[in-house]
Amino acid sequence: MKYWQDWNRKYRAELTGNIMPFWMEHGFDRKNGGVYTCVDRDGSLMDTTKSVWFQGRFGWMAAYAYNHIEKNKEWLKASKSCCEFLEKHCFDPADGRAYFEVTAEGVGLRKRRYVFSECFAAIAYAEYSLASGRKEWGEKAVELFKRIRKFVAEGDKYMPAKYEPALKAQGHSLTMILINVANVLKQVSDDPALDAQITESIGLLTKYFIHPEFKALA
Repeated sequence: MKYWQDWNRKYRAELTGNIMPFWMEHGFDRKNGGVYTCVDRDGSLMDTTKSVWFQGRFGWMAAYAYNHIEKNKEWLKASKSCCEFLEKHCFDPADGRAYFEVTAEGVGLRKRRYVFSECFAAIAYAEYSLASGRKEWGEKAVELFKRIRKFVAEGDKYMPAKYEPALKAQGHSLTMILINVANVLKQVSDDPALDAQITESIGLLTKYFIHPEFKALA
């Protein structure tokens, strides 16, 4: 018990005394919204280009810290800013896909074949919904999750294959992030799509990636 208590104190101290203060001071873009992602160790801004997945990741983290660590209104404000920046700037209206990178003001720069930007946006929306009590963000999270499942299901249309047809392969990163996203969203919704994803992910992990003979997930 003491082991866990000690690490709990250490992680809490690092989060509240180092990580959150650093990003709130040097990363939070109070002018354009969202958060800068190319920040040096001393806090100086190296590049104003913003990673879209990090908008979701920080939006989620700030709201999660608000929900579970401390009712810090600045953290809630940062989460709100990230969610609003994502919703306003970070999705291509032509196909609904998220950009991978945008300018400081939110102009799309490029997209990737992955859906990780969308996944992090969804968990940010859900966690912010819990923190703020604004149910519409939970609804946005579920709507985005269903779009993600559509992108994955229609693979070649939205997510070109990583390898040529001669090599049959699949990775488990997508399987695992989708089960995580579904689990976070279940805090704000009981939509059947969430349980369907969890069941599907468990099935894929069990069938293809768990290797008891090696005592490993590969």
